[in-house]
Amino acid sequence: MRKNILFSAVASLCLNFLLIHQLHAQSLEHNKSVESYHVGDKLPESFWKQQHQFYQNGIATTEKLEAYRGKFLLLDFWASWCSTCLQKWPALDSAQSEFPGQLRTILVNEKRNGDDLSKVKSKLDVFMVAGKPNSLITIYADSLLGEQFPHRLIPHYIWISANGEVLAITGTDFANKQFIQQILQSQTIRTKKQKHTK
Repeated sequence: MRKNILFSAVASLCLNFLLIHQLHAQSLEHNKSVESYHVGDKLPESFWKQQHQFYQNGIATTEKLEAYRGKFLLLDFWASWCSTCLQKWPALDSAQSEFPGQLRTILVNEKRNGDDLSKVKSKLDVFMVAGKPNSLITIYADSLLGEQFPHRLIPHYIWISANGEVLAITGTDFANKQFIQQILQSQTIRTKKQKHTK
């Protein structure tokens, strides 16, 4: 009887280890299938065609990043529990207002951070003072952009030029008006040079 119990326990453990190994292998296989991007990369057409869940001013929608193509794009990875992330929002919102038509900041809240839509709303709706709409928009429940731009710490910023090139990947030190001004000016200079050399 004891041999049967011992055999069953060992067999059960072996089966569990086998299942865990298979799940881990599947997870690694999934991660390999997602292309990651780095500074200097030109983002492919498929990047702009991906569907994402967006939230802004009380409205949740499903959209593609293609709607924001052709502008300087700043992806800001954040979480509701990251106070540094939240402290940067007013400056980013202000910079976006100062450079209308040139700059679009999109906040990115990853599923792995544990924030559901109600937590996302509670943080973003604070910026809707007296019902006045704000320019902050977020992607929520993201499981793709975080793999395409891998990182361990937040805030994490991805700076994408109007022509879809990853210009910089930075931390919080560069999320300020001066850096945004510099990067927008350098992008304008590069674009003019490219037009003259054609």
